[in-house]
Amino acid sequence: MNLLLLERDERFLAARDPRALHLRRVLRAGPGDAVRAGEVDGWIGQARLSVVDQDGIRLEFAPEHEPPPLSPVEIVLGHPRPIVLRRLIRDLATIGVSRLLVCPTELGEKSYLDATLWDDVRPLLVEGAAQAGSTLLPRVDRCTRLDDALGRLSSGSQARFVLHAGGGPPLTGLLDRLPLRPVAIAVGSERGWTPSELNRLTGRGFAMADAGPRILRTETAATVAAWAAVSWYTGRGP
Repeated sequence: MNLLLLERDERFLAARDPRALHLRRVLRAGPGDAVRAGEVDGWIGQARLSVVDQDGIRLEFAPEHEPPPLSPVEIVLGHPRPIVLRRLIRDLATIGVSRLLVCPTELGEKSYLDATLWDDVRPLLVEGAAQAGSTLLPRVDRCTRLDDALGRLSSGSQARFVLHAGGGPPLTGLLDRLPLRPVAIAVGSERGWTPSELNRLTGRGFAMADAGPRILRTETAATVAAWAAVSWYTGRGP
């Protein structure tokens, strides 16, 4: 936890709250100590521990500055196994994409859309943002089919790429040749995209791209692609 992330106007952490346990057991923070903190989707600043007792920790929060914005990078993801998606939601929040659109694929398991993780993905986003030292949470959309996900993408000047092993030039090379603009990247589920899905993606303006000479797991491919796009954008952005 690189940032104590609080809900808006939250100023008390119960004794068994994981954040309170981290403050007491890991940071060894006590009354009067201050830690870096922020409010979800709000400002970053300092939280001073005013009271530490058996009930929990009372805080005083002083905002200092706004967080850097999320990068305009959207990931269209073929729904992987729920345990994999759980890690990906957290990690993509850490990387700083603006949006994740998850959809079933022709070769994937349709029942994944009913996984219990969808009951509440927000704690995963909060954990990922806190790891990154940010207060901003990406948007996560659960889509019923690929066309649904594509229809929700941002429009305008967005550059679009679909990862497919051996299907095109390296993604990093394609990004390096772009002028600064928003990006969308489609990553298939464990068994990849079918020819029909690739046709629908390219018909929506997605250029074929390769993540490298080896075939990657969905989790790895999505993380690599998101990191490449966010690093490219932030490195060239204003």
